[in-house]
Amino acid sequence: MARHLVIVLLLLLGIAVASGLWLQQNLEPQAERLILAELARRGVSDASLHVVQLGIERAEVEAIRLGSEDELRIERVTVDYSAGGLRQRRVDAVRISGIEIRLRLDEQGLSLGSLDSLLASAAVSPASEAAASEAGETAVSPLQLGDLLIEDFRVTLDVPVGTVVVVGRLEFAGGRLHIDARTEPFTAAVNGTEVPIQALEIEMTAEPLEKPMPFQISLRDPVAGVVGRARGHHDLDASAGELSFEFDPLHFEPEGLQPVTLLPLLAPWIQLAEGRLEVRGAVRWKPGDIHTRVEVAFHDFNLKSLAVDLGLLNGAVTLDGPWPLSTPAGQLFSVASVDFGLQLTNGLVRFRLHADGSIELEQGRWGFAGGLIETEGRLNPGQDSELLLRVTNVELSELLALVPLDGLSGEGRLSGQLPVSLRGADIFIENGQLRGSEAGGWLRYRPDDSVDAMGGGNEGFALALSALENFHWTELELTLNGNTRDDSVVTFHIAGANPDYLDGHPVEFNLKLDAKLADLLRKSVVSYEIPAQIQKHLASFGAGQHQDPE
Repeated sequence: MARHLVIVLLLLLGIAVASGLWLQQNLEPQAERLILAELARRGVSDASLHVVQLGIERAEVEAIRLGSEDELRIERVTVDYSAGGLRQRRVDAVRISGIEIRLRLDEQGLSLGSLDSLLASAAVSPASEAAASEAGETAVSPLQLGDLLIEDFRVTLDVPVGTVVVVGRLEFAGGRLHIDARTEPFTAAVNGTEVPIQALEIEMTAEPLEKPMPFQISLRDPVAGVVGRARGHHDLDASAGELSFEFDPLHFEPEGLQPVTLLPLLAPWIQLAEGRLEVRGAVRWKPGDIHTRVEVAFHDFNLKSLAVDLGLLNGAVTLDGPWPLSTPAGQLFSVASVDFGLQLTNGLVRFRLHADGSIELEQGRWGFAGGLIETEGRLNPGQDSELLLRVTNVELSELLALVPLDGLSGEGRLSGQLPVSLRGADIFIENGQLRGSEAGGWLRYRPDDSVDAMGGGNEGFALALSALENFHWTELELTLNGNTRDDSVVTFHIAGANPDYLDGHPVEFNLKLDAKLADLLRKSVVSYEIPAQIQKHLASFGAGQHQDPE
């Protein structure tokens, strides 16, 4: 964009100053006609300007308007030069006030509208100059520039999601370019949703005379105080380049910075965030192609949303773009707890995000009740999804500790499967079954006197309590059904014997409980430790190590 702007300006200056070589005094109107004729020859017929001065050492032009829709407007241009410099096609200094330019960026690239023809004719080769000379024509090419000062510019960039306006100041001196600018707040249209975008302060330095041109950029959000930096290079001839960037760590707090402060688009989904976030990445571009890779690292991150609550999330995710976003396979993070109606703890999740927005859960491992829950599957946005949770070797004593029934205890191991259906914001378990191991175990129910009195002389109730005082089970099956956010039905089938009751005669029991499974599981507490491989990946952020886009 800066290159296009400079090319247009130098071309105009070349035309204006070349005219001054033979228009020495009081011939400004003739100079204006000459400049407009040359612009028309180069394909720009919609143009107007006023030549204020054409002297031996200085030229001034004001009220410049170019393009059918005023794609380029300049209040005033002042050019300082010398006769010797002009013979070498060089000017000493240019000062520009009040420049406005409008560009469009789409799948075809960057465009200046009706001024594209002017850019196409800006590059004059020696061969074309010779051909013009033989034809008796004068070839006017852009001059070599000494110092350039643009006191105030306004660039309006139309992009597919909206219109971005950048205002600022540009200075080129000693071969070094310096830009101080800021973007104005605007509203972007993303997938049919209007997204407010905050203002950004921008500082850029570059060395345009170097090949390729190196540059550095710093960004700051004046509202959130977020600071980002980028460095890279751009080949002006090939219109190709690359950059790497990183932001200062973001610290989210309940009463402080929140994700919606930076991206209001997230407001419908994220209610509260707490923890540290780091972002870095790289961008590569060439004509017709652009590729981005962004890494986001979560450190002890707590997130509360409408669909799920995450506790102590740790890990780094790599996002490929620009849009739609996707990830390579094998993204890994650990989390102390995930609560989506069914709470799982001490988890390690490996996943992949596809360009269609679906999440491929390659592997999920969760600690629960002294055992393990594993799952894999695919979650599709806006659609119902099915997952199968495989439960292995959970401890009966820890499961019973979650049940609000005083006097109930037991030992043994259970395994099985929990089919889970995700329907909107609701999570259903449908005919989930856990079965006891062949080794069996024991179960004791020794209630207080108030429960014993509830039997009211019921002989069957009294016999059941007697059998459960020391029940050694050989078969135990738990069946779970219902919405994990509401009342769920838990059915126990137990077979075995009490050696102290009826001479150890085998008996069977069926027991049904109505309970909020989510409330029961939420009481489960396990220790949480960040896996070593995730700690190593997160540590690389502090060392400034990251992968460039492939």
